[in-house]
Formats: sequence, C-alpha cells, structure tokens
Amino acid sequence: MRTTTRTCTSIAIALGAALACSDAGPESVEGSYALESLNDSPLPFDNEGLGCCWYLAGTLTLTTSDYTVSITARNFGSVDPFTVTEWGTYTRAGATLTFAPDSFDTVPLLLSPATVSGDAIELGLGGEGPGEPDQFQARFEKEP
Repeated sequence: MRTTTRTCTSIAIALGAALACSDAGPESVEGSYALESLNDSPLPFDNEGLGCCWYLAGTLTLTTSDYTVSITARNFGSVDPFTVTEWGTYTRAGATLTFAPDSFDTVPLLLSPATVSGDAIELGLGGEGPGEPDQFQARFEKEP
C-alpha cells in the first residue's frame, strides 16, 4: 500500500510539474520569424479592400533582449512596395513577450504583447495600438 501511494504521489507531482511548465513556451525564442498571416488570412493580405495596402511580407527577429519587426506592403494602385520597421527591446514572462520600442522607420507598428506557442509567435500590430480592435492579428513562424 505504501509503495502504491508513493508511486501515485510521484506520478501526480511529475504530471503537475509538466502541466505547470506547459504555458512557458519554448526555452529560447531567439531567431528569425516570417509573417505567415494577418487576421488568420495568408499573405498577400488586403484587409478586404479597407485601408491603404496589400501586405506582402514581414519578419520578426529576436535576439537575447532586442527585437526588430518589419512589414512590407504596397499601396493600392502602386507597384512600388515599402517597408515599415520598428525596433526595441522585449521582456519575456513564460509564453508572453512584451515589447518596448526604441524607434521606427516610417510609422510605429505599436505591438501588443505576443504569445509564444511552439515555433509560432502571435501578436497584434498597427491600428491605434495594443488592445484596440483595429489591430491586425499577426502570426509569425520561426524560420529554419
């Protein structure tokens, strides 16, 4: 009986530890991520004709504590693409990344806190900023 109790207790502790760590995301998030979708739609994305642009590509690069995010788009009626870039630092708490911009080129991207899940990072960007309903929901996937 005592052996069964110890075995069950050991299994429960191991299972509890695994569940407690499951929301932590991968050990390292450093690397380069490619923009795969905006608002659950693949690229190129035109926001159903609303706004200014076709969104063509994007990257998110993370080092130990710094980030750079770039989005390449093309205005409707134009053939020339342009790129918007923001950079700064980020902090990590479990599976959440929080961004603190240092500067930008063209316009700020106003990143919402991101969620890391496996090789993907999901965050809000653009619009009126974090938490606003007009932000695009972006999904970036880690490049090999």
